[in-house]
Amino acid sequence: MEGYKSRFGVGTLGLALGKLYTDPLVIYREYIQNACDGLELAIKEKLITPNEAVISIQIGNNEISIKDRGIGVKVSEIGPRLVDPGNSVKYKDNLIGQYGIGRLIAAQYCEKIVFETTYYNENQKTILTWNTDEAFKLIDSREFEDGTEVIDRVTNC
Repeated sequence: MEGYKSRFGVGTLGLALGKLYTDPLVIYREYIQNACDGLELAIKEKLITPNEAVISIQIGNNEISIKDRGIGVKVSEIGPRLVDPGNSVKYKDNLIGQYGIGRLIAAQYCEKIVFETTYYNENQKTILTWNTDEAFKLIDSREFEDGTEVIDRVTNC
């Protein structure tokens, strides 16, 4: 095992990008649940009160925007929390989004997924984009076996 670097299989990446789901309405469930998890953590940390726990949903112009006043993601944690599939710190708090794959569920229904986040009390907004069209082209090309190579090519922050 010395020197071995683990890989995330390209087939598993396809599953993480939503190929398991056939109903596009599951997107709403996943993103609203992720927003609820962020709000629960913000309330737990006493950053907001339950009355301030608001989620807004806008649909139009070929976009869906789901916003919350949750805890956000630290700049230093963008990679592990929003890039790496299956990586979530929510399991520590036994939250629903503890598996770290729901955030990519919209991939099969859109050209790109954009995550905008600001961690509570950090002054920097981070915008991470997944080019999902390109991800599926690379997966289907069978050029790559390692899903992390595909992820590195299709994510931009």
